[in-house]
Amino acid sequence: MTKTQIHGVASLALCGGCVILGAVAMFSKWWMLGAAYLSSSLLAAFSIVYGFCSKCAAQEQCGHLLPGRLARPFRREPAPYTLLEIATVLVACIILFVVPQFWLWRTPALFAAFWGMLIFAG
Repeated sequence: MTKTQIHGVASLALCGGCVILGAVAMFSKWWMLGAAYLSSSLLAAFSIVYGFCSKCAAQEQCGHLLPGRLARPFRREPAPYTLLEIATVLVACIILFVVPQFWLWRTPALFAAFWGMLIFAG
């Protein structure tokens, strides 16, 4: 594993941890809310892999490892991203990282951990 891949895998793990913290905050209020967030997060992650990673020219040397491998069955020609693809990734990021803020804010420890992990992942 290269230095770039170590950083890529670590950043994905930290982002996954953020999603788990968001789910914990939502499950603590109502289990259906947490379940809806987790299923939406899976759909958001898939849309990022399909909309962004499947067009990436560096799939074979993906710094994040897993998305590059997941995108292989959907491989598309590397080309500039369209406005729809950019919007899809933006909406997916909003689902993953903005939606849980209301519930995280109510638990300061989860809120601080979420933002600490997200900042460190960057």
